[in-house]
Amino acid sequence: MKKYALILCLVFGFCFILNANTTISENFLGTYKFIGDAEEKKELNNALNRFIHQIPFFVRPFYRSQIKSGFTIPKEIKIISNKKGWFSIDASLEKPVFTDLKKTLVTYKKPDGKKTKVQRSLTGSKILEKFTDGRGVRLNSYKLSSDGHKLIYTVKFTSARLRKPLWFRLSFVKKD
Repeated sequence: MKKYALILCLVFGFCFILNANTTISENFLGTYKFIGDAEEKKELNNALNRFIHQIPFFVRPFYRSQIKSGFTIPKEIKIISNKKGWFSIDASLEKPVFTDLKKTLVTYKKPDGKKTKVQRSLTGSKILEKFTDGRGVRLNSYKLSSDGHKLIYTVKFTSARLRKPLWFRLSFVKKD
């Protein structure tokens, strides 16, 4: 049906955009494998070290292992949808949390019992994901290449306790 609508748009020079978010967002569905090189891993490690150095020195040893384990590089990212057309991205979650791509706020309970709020939105060729809890805000961006094969995953973590945000970017490629 969508194929025929596109043909009519091209032939007659006009069209009605129906459910545009779904059409674009369906391109994201799939499993992506980490393809980043040593440089990306080094950038992540440097970002984590800068992040840790913002913490008072007397509590750094305690937080160092927690922070490094909390920002591990995912081997793959799975983007799935459910029957309602809501999406889940498992790069940073222990269990699927489905949301729409219209900034609907969803609260979920993490395995440690703490609650986190999640919002997702679609902007052009990016899915933006926002996690909010008592520690700060984590913004994830998933940018899909024009051919739909490469995914750039960007993370920015901010907190009132930190002078500068933690920021890093990783590259993934879609599995066939």
